Amino acid sequence: MSKKDHVFMVNVNCKIWWIFCKFKDISKIEAYQRVEKVLIDKKNLNSYDLYYLGNLNYEDMDPEVANLLPLYEKYETVWILTDHPTVSQENDS
Repeated sequence: MSKKDHVFMVNVNCKIWWIFCKFKDISKIEAYQRVEKVLIDKKNLNSYDLYYLGNLNYEDMDPEVANLLPLYEKYETVWILTDHPTVSQENDS
């Protein structure tokens, strides 16, 4: 069984966020609906541009990516990577 997610990019006030929605048993349309529900109900957004990028297969992912998982905002099947500063940016301030 492969590990895949639906991947979206959203433009919120000229900031780009990456959104991942679980792939298993979820169609592209249902993934859109789940992402939009989180953006509206949880993030309280009423203006954004949402783009579907396709499916991401994690089988060949660099292992270091797992260290970034704490940076994601997690909402059941939807995970959002917002504009968190990188470690080097935090140390510069």
